[in-house]
Amino acid sequence: GAGATLQDKGELIAPEGTDKVFLGWATNPQATTADYQPGDNMVIAAANAIDGVITLYAVWGDQPTKTKLTYNANYIAEGASSADNVQHTENGSSELLNNATIALYPDSTFNRPGYQLIGWSKTPGEENEKDYDCGESVIVDNLGEDENILYAVWKRTTVDVIITKQVTGNMGDRSKSFNFTVVSSVAMGSDERYTLSDDAMTATFTLSHDHSMTLKDVPIGATLTVTEEATGYEFSMTFN
Repeated sequence: GAGATLQDKGELIAPEGTDKVFLGWATNPQATTADYQPGDNMVIAAANAIDGVITLYAVWGDQPTKTKLTYNANYIAEGASSADNVQHTENGSSELLNNATIALYPDSTFNRPGYQLIGWSKTPGEENEKDYDCGESVIVDNLGEDENILYAVWKRTTVDVIITKQVTGNMGDRSKSFNFTVVSSVAMGSDERYTLSDDAMTATFTLSHDHSMTLKDVPIGATLTVTEEATGYEFSMTFN
């Protein structure tokens, strides 16, 4: 009726000439699957004793199968020919035990300007939806023909803002260039077509009729104040 905490195999070794590994303990010497694992609590039952002794037999089996998990950035960085890949490792090894439970890599695995990594998908593509959160616990297997691949799912954190100049009215000079200043509440991205100052908070540029300027990587939620030097003209804005 007492409980016994079962030990590991200790100095027991696999049958000679094999590369079998210890799978656990069984009450039958011919068993191929284990009834108990080291650390299990086994109730001592007198009915299982022979001559007052209960014997457990080591079960030996094949080496556990292995698998791998690859993280794909799911976008091609400027100047690169393919998407970045990162191999998942546990204890310094990319060889993962089949059916092992692991924690997926965090949102810092890849960096993409203007985007935030929000999870992992089993399918590639710019419009893919996440199947798993970053850091979520999952089970890896080797059921597929290829190794496990998870693709980054991105959420845009910036937008490009296009400013187009229109000169209206019969008296307007459509060949004239007008000076624009855009002040952002948050730093913007750079571009060679406009000048940034004040720690990337202010952009200056010129536009003539029917020409446009694209402000790069403006953070979502930023406030933009647009002013124009247009002496003799009435200035107004419309939004699309």
